[in-house]
Amino acid sequence: MLILFTRYSAGYSSRPEGVSTLDKFKPNGRLQAQPGGVPIKTARYGVRMLRAGYLYLRIERRGLLEWEGYAVHPHGYLRQFWVMKPEAAEAKIACERGARQANNNLIWIKDAKNVKSLWYAFHPDPIDPQHLKREIEPNPAKYMQRFDVAGWQVGSTSQADSLEPAQLDKQVLGFAALSDEQVQRVGNEQCFGPMGMTPQQCVDAMTPHGSPQRRKRPSAIAHAIDRLSKESMMSKAIHSQPCSGRSHGAQA
Repeated sequence: MLILFTRYSAGYSSRPEGVSTLDKFKPNGRLQAQPGGVPIKTARYGVRMLRAGYLYLRIERRGLLEWEGYAVHPHGYLRQFWVMKPEAAEAKIACERGARQANNNLIWIKDAKNVKSLWYAFHPDPIDPQHLKREIEPNPAKYMQRFDVAGWQVGSTSQADSLEPAQLDKQVLGFAALSDEQVQRVGNEQCFGPMGMTPQQCVDAMTPHGSPQRRKRPSAIAHAIDRLSKESMMSKAIHSQPCSGRSHGAQA
């Protein structure tokens, strides 16, 4: 099973047209309209590709428990690392075209039908291995979100914080920006533009009410099952971006 992990974010525009565009991408359906129950007034919630940071998966299957860690590049690309060696967690992505495919944004879950549980969490910094094993591993519900992999495999697609592939360009700003100049413009007004385009950084304090990623419910999740319907569009966007994007930190 292929999964595309995304995140909730807060976007702002000083232009009425920009605010109107952001309004079109307010989370709806199975997504949280107010992630973590935090209301905002001036900004607008939306769903974006992952920002730079670290994604952790706690996977249990057939009585075996394993961890997978992924360093996230500012453009959303993933590079797996061993969670017990966080110093090796680097998001190095080659500039060559062949290494910048859409599936660099996806995670492949092996033997999906036998997955008993999958918990996931995003963090801006690598997590200390001892804290991961002693505190988070026995208490996943306290720190992580859950996705029913086996259930989705048999058709249970009405899960919280999830999307089906056909909804990506209607719910995820980065996908809509591929074919809509108004969305591109408002995306580039943010501290972190689509696929790491905006060449500036900002700090957590710029995110109204704190960074959504630091709360118990840190991210939305778009589940791309069997086939990512927008994969060819996504590849074009990836190939068109510079390799040296600097956007990272909290999304404002």
